[in-house]
Amino acid sequence: MAYGDYNGADKPNKGHEGGACNRTRCQCEPAVWYNHGSMSWYCEDCARDIGQDSFNLRDWKLNYEPRRGHPMFETRTMMNQRVNTLLAVIDVQKNDYIAEVGYREYECLVALVNDGTVKTLTQLAEYGIDTGT
Repeated sequence: MAYGDYNGADKPNKGHEGGACNRTRCQCEPAVWYNHGSMSWYCEDCARDIGQDSFNLRDWKLNYEPRRGHPMFETRTMMNQRVNTLLAVIDVQKNDYIAEVGYREYECLVALVNDGTVKTLTQLAEYGIDTGT
């Protein structure tokens, strides 16, 4: 069902990963694209429509992407890949980092990456990890 073809009650899984698309008049499933702005999940068609809208795209590219370091929409696979890359960079320097700041700080940094607080190599560098950037 395309956007605008539905005018009824929302499904209980609306906006959740794998559930119904979060867009107001869309109930398509599965919602596999996460919007970092609205913190909700969208179907492929709506993610493309919203993400390629000239106003939304320009706003994201100017105001958010430089700080956040990721696109407006991502799939779970894309997010996991980004996290795994950050964790791999940390792991290479694990022993040196622990020697410098301690094991507890190392565990905290890994937790920050896993929970999405640290999302980019630039943010990782702020914690003293050599990212080559």
